[in-house]
Amino acid sequence: MAGYLGQKPAVNGIYTVDEFTSSGGTTYTLSRAPGSKNNIQVNAGGLAQYPSAYSVSGTTLTLSGVPSGQKVVVRHMGETILYPNLDDNIVTSAKIAAGAVGTTDIADDAVSLAKMAPGTDGNIITYDASGNPAAVATGTAGQILTSAGAGAPPTFADAAGGGFTLKGSPVATTSGTNIDVSGFPAGISVLVIGFMGVGFAAKCTMNVHMGTASGLVDGSGYMSGSVQLRESANPDAVDSTSGFLINEHHTSNAPIHGQMIITRMNTSHAWTASYSMYLHTYEVVVGGGYHSGLGGEFTQLRLRGGGNTFNAGSVNFAYI
Repeated sequence: MAGYLGQKPAVNGIYTVDEFTSSGGTTYTLSRAPGSKNNIQVNAGGLAQYPSAYSVSGTTLTLSGVPSGQKVVVRHMGETILYPNLDDNIVTSAKIAAGAVGTTDIADDAVSLAKMAPGTDGNIITYDASGNPAAVATGTAGQILTSAGAGAPPTFADAAGGGFTLKGSPVATTSGTNIDVSGFPAGISVLVIGFMGVGFAAKCTMNVHMGTASGLVDGSGYMSGSVQLRESANPDAVDSTSGFLINEHHTSNAPIHGQMIITRMNTSHAWTASYSMYLHTYEVVVGGGYHSGLGGEFTQLRLRGGGNTFNAGSVNFAYI
């Protein structure tokens, strides 16, 4: 033999024999554990028993069907070789075959964080399209984890905008006959114009004209109407095809306060408008309108005072 684990067993050629007188039961206690039923020979009533007729567990022999009073003789076939437990820290990694330890050999919840390979702070573990573990690169502050759908790992990305963006500081309406505002980003779907005390030097009506990068669109494509409601007089209604009309007929002593909401309706850049304004004590103006299509992305607008001069207030813009 090449060698032994532990002490070399002593084999002296002397067989151990256990003899029993059956009491009609089925179990017999052997003088030592044979290790396997193939290491013993069993005779009952002078007849050799096939190994299939009995079983062994430790020092217990189980054999049924032996009448009471008959002899049961068990012959042990040599010494049983015992393999001792290995000492701690004896087996090295070099003695373990590659792939010998599978997932069935690792208990659930046995791998701790300390046993995982180091990674990058902020990375997240995911799976790639092949089902293999992969790392999601760390994003920047304020980004959110975004799914790329099946077949691709997620990524960190900026959160989608969900609210209105204020264009900037209010634009003064204190001089000139036109107030031109440009620099709106392409893709706007809703525009809100806030009027804060906008006034004129003389009574007039005001139009709002939209425009694209190619220029202002005024004088065509509009249909709008506006009604001034007053406690002391009948309503005053007007309409216009040159812009979104605000019927005010007031001076700077009764400036406009309110808002106009303009909404894009389709990919042909058709827009609708609705608005309500406070003019003076017991006086308001309401209205609405439509433009059939600007022919491009909205990027600029003009407030036109109908030839009269702006002399008070400001406007500001919010959009999504």
